Amino acid sequence: MVYTECMSHSGYCAFCRSPKVYFKRKRLGFLNILGAFVGAMALNYIFRHQIDPIVFVIFVANMFAIELAIKIRWRMSLICHECGFDPVIYKRNPAVACQMVKAKMDERKADPIKTIFFPLALPKRKEIKGAEVGLKKTAQSIEELSAL
Repeated sequence: MVYTECMSHSGYCAFCRSPKVYFKRKRLGFLNILGAFVGAMALNYIFRHQIDPIVFVIFVANMFAIELAIKIRWRMSLICHECGFDPVIYKRNPAVACQMVKAKMDERKADPIKTIFFPLALPKRKEIKGAEVGLKKTAQSIEELSAL
């Protein structure tokens, strides 16, 4: 429990503002490299009963497996489990991210327990008409001129 608390931090979803936990690291650290080396030495000694040059091949394979696991864990922690928002996909292609959120929202609407007992506080869009924008700008400019 303590180990995972130092590896992650709390935050909120950028779309639905629900609390979630993000993993801090997305790359290998020193302890990961050391663990891969110790694992390679242990595997080599278990199967060969001596230290051979094959330990470097096992070490590289361990590094690859650990790096892959860390990347997958980091990537999966970014996706919101409540609304389905994925910031990485949103940065690449907002339309695809919008479709993913719509699919997750349709799934939530079909489940009455989540709809009734666990509602989301989704952001609401404010629709400003073109004429109102022009009126606000002119009102601001008139106020600025009268202040002078």
